[in-house]
Amino acid sequence: MQIAEVEKGGHNSKWGIEDRHWQLARHHLCDDNQIPAESLSAYLFRDYGFEVDDPSAYTLVETFIEEFGYEFGGEAFSHLYRTSDSEITEESFVTYD
Repeated sequence: MQIAEVEKGGHNSKWGIEDRHWQLARHHLCDDNQIPAESLSAYLFRDYGFEVDDPSAYTLVETFIEEFGYEFGGEAFSHLYRTSDSEITEESFVTYD
């Protein structure tokens, strides 16, 4: 594999990701394109609730970053993802009591 590597084979296989895996993922899985962070986050967290005063696309991206251990503006995140590509607004969210 070009992004991940089997460290131990068989039934109890252990996987590890390569150094700088975000560069490899963008090249091999995304045809050198960046992934739209807002759209991906909206899809992944579509069934989750958020307790925020002003929901926005940034609410979703912030949750994605925290959940997957990225640093906003960090090298890995900036290389693999792009932001400001959606029309997600406060009206895109449903309010629950």
